[in-house]
Amino acid sequence: MTQDKALPSDGMHHYSRDGFVGSGAHATRPNYVPTYTRIDGSYAPRRLDYFAETANAEPADPRILPVPLLTGEGVSISATRHRDAMTFSLKNVIADEVHYIVSGRATVKTDFGNLDCAAGDFILIPRAVGYRVTHVRTPLESVIVATPGELSVDPFPPRGVLNLGKSVASPEIGTPTPTSNELFEMVFRHKSGVTSHFYDFDPLDIATVGGPAPVKRFSVHDVRSLGVSEGGMPPPRLINDNTNQTLFYHLGSRRSDRPPIHVNADYDELIIYAAGPGPYGGMDKPGAMAWVPKGIPHHGAEEDTLEPYQAWLVETRASLELTETGTAIAKLMETGEYGIRQD
Repeated sequence: MTQDKALPSDGMHHYSRDGFVGSGAHATRPNYVPTYTRIDGSYAPRRLDYFAETANAEPADPRILPVPLLTGEGVSISATRHRDAMTFSLKNVIADEVHYIVSGRATVKTDFGNLDCAAGDFILIPRAVGYRVTHVRTPLESVIVATPGELSVDPFPPRGVLNLGKSVASPEIGTPTPTSNELFEMVFRHKSGVTSHFYDFDPLDIATVGGPAPVKRFSVHDVRSLGVSEGGMPPPRLINDNTNQTLFYHLGSRRSDRPPIHVNADYDELIIYAAGPGPYGGMDKPGAMAWVPKGIPHHGAEEDTLEPYQAWLVETRASLELTETGTAIAKLMETGEYGIRQD
């Protein structure tokens, strides 16, 4: 181990199985592999800046579902922009969902009550829990990660990165929606597509809740970054997946050596930039994504930065592919600092 630490960061390459917890090996190379010359074909690292690319688009139809950008084997990465309240409720019966609020303020009404949300919030909506965005104060932009595993925020990761009692919130029961002459629509997302059920009352209204509500909210700004004076350690886990198919980690400014050049054999990696004032390498716009498919050598930016930043990492065993929308906005990315490649 002492020998490994002495190796130059641009010469040591780390190969890992099963993400941060599996077996691994180091090798040194005479060349800096992340600086590829050319890629022919679709299997390549990409930057996706959906919100920047669509900032001037026409106002979205409030009936439009989340827009998938990357999908594969039951896992999807989508984006939404709500300028007004949703006109229907939504229930995903094939996956748990993590909603990350990139910008804006609104209320999310769920089967278990209401949650006010703002930029930096994560909202965990388990499989088959209905929800609807209401009371949009400023346009709400969100990244949604859907995955088949059962996700939970309790127990949270060790090492004191989040104060459970103060930082994790459950929904509160709200005032029932007044009845009207119009029917209330619940859209079910299922394996074959979508199906709408209609009611003459709001199906999300509740009177009481027994037991702990499965819907949770916490903010990336409440996650304490870890300080490591020498060497490195895996970033703290944010959300647990009982299948370990999709993993969620916190990335933020911390005293740590720059991670080595890395080949992740089993997981696609997706980094989402959250907030500054500092950048994460070539990323400085909230909601910008850096996607590295499994097996591609990458380095990643220096984490010990002068100005702090917040970001988060998704690792998934699914082999993700760009959707039509994702292909339209994706740009080839270099894997040293995760900047958009200029060719």
